[in-house]
Formats: sequence, structure tokens, C-alpha cells
Amino acid sequence: MIEPLDILIKNKCVRVGYKDVETKQFLKNVDIKKHLLRYADAWGVDYKTFADELLPENYTMIFMDGSVKYTTTAERFAKDGFMKKFDEYGLQIFLSRKYFENDDGRTLKLL
Repeated sequence: MIEPLDILIKNKCVRVGYKDVETKQFLKNVDIKKHLLRYADAWGVDYKTFADELLPENYTMIFMDGSVKYTTTAERFAKDGFMKKFDEYGLQIFLSRKYFENDDGRTLKLL
């Protein structure tokens, strides 16, 4: 069953992504121009959602940028990720794209 993951930011409901509780997969649609933390070449997700919903069951985390699929695990995010706090969005956890795999199972090279 696929469920949306929403959070409240300044009294506004924001969609973090979707999780499939049966397959233990999390999906987040991203736009590289808007969502990539450029100085670290990293994708991020809301930390509270990550810690409460994804990490306890080690979800597979899929970030889709158009047709490009970036895949990793919640454990990898916890092990090699870093946190950054934004005034508008709160605490986020980020993971460099070098820790993600592409559709062929290869580690992505930095662009």
C-alpha cells in the first residue's frame, strides 16, 4: 500500500514523498535544479520523517529526477549522510550522490 508522507511547515502541508509499506520503498520526486544541495552534490529529506518512518525498517530510498533514478538505503543515509537546518524547512538529512546507485547497480560518478 502506497502512502503519502506529509509534514507541516509553518502551518502548510508539504509532501515529503511516498512510502510503500509492503515493499519498504520510499519515493521522492526531485528536480536537480531545485532540490540538489549543490555544494555537497547531495539529495536530502526531512530528518524527522527519515528517523521516524524510514530508518527503523531500512527503507529503500528512491529519488527520481525525471527519468533518472537514484537508489540507496535508509541505513546508508544514516551512515554517510549529514544534517543541515534550514529556517524555512527545518532539519534535513542529506546524502551525496556518490553513495547512490543507478539502474544498473553501479555507483554514480559525480557530474
